[in-house]
Amino acid sequence: MPDFLPVYGILWSIGAFTWLMLFLAAFQLLYGERRYLVLYLPFFATILTLLIATPVASDLRYAYPVFLGMPLMLSIPVLKR
Repeated sequence: MPDFLPVYGILWSIGAFTWLMLFLAAFQLLYGERRYLVLYLPFFATILTLLIATPVASDLRYAYPVFLGMPLMLSIPVLKR
């Protein structure tokens, strides 16, 4: 599938997802509701603990549960009152 769709590999990349979450949190901080930044805390806590001591040598497999929150994290910047 990655040979057919070049963007397919980026969709499941932990690094791309981390940069996306940093961008969305910065966007929320600058232009959105700051009270929704609390919803980003579990993500940042997971990434910080993985950066301190990764339990696996090859892949950050414990960051995959963060992918389950992707629909919520992507919808936070568009939330309005």
